[in-house]
Amino acid sequence: MDGTEQLNLSPDKIPYLNELSQVFHKTTGWKVARVPGLIQSQNFFELLRRRVFPSTDYIRGKEELDYTPAPDLFHDIFDICHYSQIKVLLHSIRNLVKLRLMQKVKTVLS
Repeated sequence: MDGTEQLNLSPDKIPYLNELSQVFHKTTGWKVARVPGLIQSQNFFELLRRRVFPSTDYIRGKEELDYTPAPDLFHDIFDICHYSQIKVLLHSIRNLVKLRLMQKVKTVLS
């Protein structure tokens, strides 16, 4: 079963992050949390350390289809679909984040 099937994504409905988070948590042990848009890297890594994927519920308008610097629901959920298939990758991400956060602490203390 692929990620879109596991997350019950449908082409005629915008997914609710809370519903996605419940399914994602059941299949991977991770959750999805709504964030207002771009967040500081420290906050991003802290969420990942806690096994939480940050996601916005923003949907691009027609004028932004080519590019927007802001994250959007489509791309966040598209990423989550792939991660839901690769639990080993999720474990690796969490370990890399822990190392990154420890490195930041060492830098601050130096």
